[in-house]
Amino acid sequence: MPPIITSSRKPLTFGLGYEVLGSDNGTSVKTPLATLHKFNGFADVFLSTPADGLQDFYIVGKYALPNNITLAAFYHDYESDAGSMDYGDEWNLVLGYKHNANWSATAKYADYNSGEAGSPASIERLSVQLDYKF
Repeated sequence: MPPIITSSRKPLTFGLGYEVLGSDNGTSVKTPLATLHKFNGFADVFLSTPADGLQDFYIVGKYALPNNITLAAFYHDYESDAGSMDYGDEWNLVLGYKHNANWSATAKYADYNSGEAGSPASIERLSVQLDYKF
């Protein structure tokens, strides 16, 4: 899902979005084939939707640096869909480099901060990947 509101002025881009994965009597929406890593934070805390659902308000900013380098920052504020439970918040940073049409590299950092009691535990995660396209 792309951001709901965007403002673009190259090389800087901003976005704002709100996503709801609902819940009905303690049964949440199930998305077994979804890429929740992409949409619900890189810490992968919400790969399965909590029983009370998930509301995700997020802000994104992207900046195109010289030499095919991109920097992006995301902020997520998480709450339950039912019961108004504070699930916490998360910061994501992404640094990407595109060498040519075939080679690229990406580094991602995620910092999830737990909300009230009963929400997932706080976690930090760093990943680095190198891609080659045929």
